[in-house]
Amino acid sequence: MPIIEEILGHARSQPGRPAFEIDGETVGFAELADSALGFAHRLNALSVGTRALLPGRPPQGVVALSLRNSTSFVRAFVGATASTCATAVLDPSWPSRRTAAVLATLGPDVLVTDSADVAGLAEARRCRVVVTAGVEAPGTDRLDVWTSRTDAASASRVLADRDDDQILLIGFTSGTTSAPKAFARTRRSWRGSLPASARLLRAGPGETTLAPGPLAHGLSLYGLAESLYSGGTLVSARRFRARDCVSGVTDRGATRFLGVPTMLRALAVAADSPGALEGLRTLVSSGAKLDRSVMASLARVAPRALLVEYYGASELNFVSTATTDLSAPLPDLHDFASYVGEPFPGVEVSVRSPDGAELGEGERGTVFVRSDIVSEGYLGPGDGTGFRRDGAWCTVGDQGYLRGGALHIIGREGEMLISGGHNVYPAEVEGALREARPLSEVQVLGLPDPHLGTRLVAVLRRSEAGHLAEEELRRHVERHLPRHKVPREFYSVDQWPLTSSGKISKRTLTEWIEAGRDDRVQRIP
Repeated sequence: MPIIEEILGHARSQPGRPAFEIDGETVGFAELADSALGFAHRLNALSVGTRALLPGRPPQGVVALSLRNSTSFVRAFVGATASTCATAVLDPSWPSRRTAAVLATLGPDVLVTDSADVAGLAEARRCRVVVTAGVEAPGTDRLDVWTSRTDAASASRVLADRDDDQILLIGFTSGTTSAPKAFARTRRSWRGSLPASARLLRAGPGETTLAPGPLAHGLSLYGLAESLYSGGTLVSARRFRARDCVSGVTDRGATRFLGVPTMLRALAVAADSPGALEGLRTLVSSGAKLDRSVMASLARVAPRALLVEYYGASELNFVSTATTDLSAPLPDLHDFASYVGEPFPGVEVSVRSPDGAELGEGERGTVFVRSDIVSEGYLGPGDGTGFRRDGAWCTVGDQGYLRGGALHIIGREGEMLISGGHNVYPAEVEGALREARPLSEVQVLGLPDPHLGTRLVAVLRRSEAGHLAEEELRRHVERHLPRHKVPREFYSVDQWPLTSSGKISKRTLTEWIEAGRDDRVQRIP
């Protein structure tokens, strides 16, 4: 890991402090340091790294992890990233076909998994397979053997062999609307972001952080690294349950919570009574803009907390942060629904027109960033969308504008819809609906239409749609946006379909509506 030295320091100064807890199982800093160095030494001792992962790079080995939230994940992840190998973090909830395709593309030297099905894939059998306790798979090694303590000389070599320009992490985009893409991050980019993020997101040696999301995804994975770097304790769960998170604050003394907006909303609902989460001093949200109504609910139950929202992308790392003191009245900002805050330290932001010209205050265009913490790009050929470079400047195609030094995001290039010849960004329409009504969440989709090409439809939570009629909702949007951006149809759902990372799946919502007779989604008359 790029912070193995910090973990070793915490192991010496506070060896008994829990580094990670999950469902009653704990691993302390001293134990984690020993297992990480042992795993890294055994990985480095293999004859791996016969191919370059990116053009112009020296050969490097690859270790792939397909693990659910567990102490095994933390041991394997910290040990793998402390080695000279690149660590690929696979989503354990992927269907077998996708996992097999990723393994075939990556060709890892070592695979660590807690699934007998994954261990048995033909693509897995082409590499060294290491399994966790309780998994029976012929011809595999045991993780507890690989993470056993090594001698001092071997541990010293682990620390000496690493290079900041090596690929540290192979991650995957969230894939909420398309198949995930593999991107590469160096040790230097991770190390460069940790001091500033720990300060801005208030991770410190005395903090206990609840991060109930999947560790295989960006928010919780980075939260783990940040907590280990700072010497705090990260508390996770095998499954997100809002009630358990409330108990984690009241009984366990958690001071920070990391989650996507759907989790924060559920947390506020589960807490129920005023001040129930007054022990929380920091709430961190990412993945989508948090609605004002959810902020108000959080202010009611966590009145002493600072809410920190950060905007970024897997390929870009941090771009901007916005902070809200929940002990004070919520700010009345212009274009609140699109506001994503001030640039992250060391990150420059530029908004450009299609011909590359830099745009002025309030002018909408493509958001580019320049920083030392961006990724190296995608592994293999791209599909023409997502991450791209223009010299030192990078973009993932997000559209937005700058106002008073603050960044506003209105949508992503690949998510733009063309309805009746007009360009429409769903996020802009969603923001208008949330500003017009106190809705915690709304989704705008595009469905095929013989006359418009694409017709806009909006989906609301049924409990919040209440007695609202379609015509009333249309009038709300028309007060903020031109008529061509007003949805033609409105639907409601009892429960949002979620991706494995806890984000709302627009793909599933579209399938439900197109099915026509699916009772999980109903037309608002």
